[in-house]
Amino acid sequence: MRRTHRVLAALFAVLLPATGFAAEYAGTLGGQAISLSLTKGDYQAAYFYDKFRTPIALHQKQDAGSKMIYVETQSGTPIAEFHLNDRNNDLQGFWLNLKTGRKLDVSLSERN
Repeated sequence: MRRTHRVLAALFAVLLPATGFAAEYAGTLGGQAISLSLTKGDYQAAYFYDKFRTPIALHQKQDAGSKMIYVETQSGTPIAEFHLNDRNNDLQGFWLNLKTGRKLDVSLSERN
């Protein structure tokens, strides 16, 4: 049993840095519970509604210091944007539906 734990620990030590996760956040988007992972990988970020747990890939559009913009696409077409400001390890801002112009508040706290 201990050998299995050591093997799993070694496997996670190798694989987790390869995923490139830089930070994990939890909070709300328009009152709905969501989780957000910022990465250093190919898609740079992903979020999911906690209720459904289906990851939605985001691509970084802009990062100007404490302001970040991430784009959600569907079949290569941008459909929504996250506009986020970093405030002491919390992310505040809004989600914007690019077709309808609808904005929803976003409030996220970094997980420890």
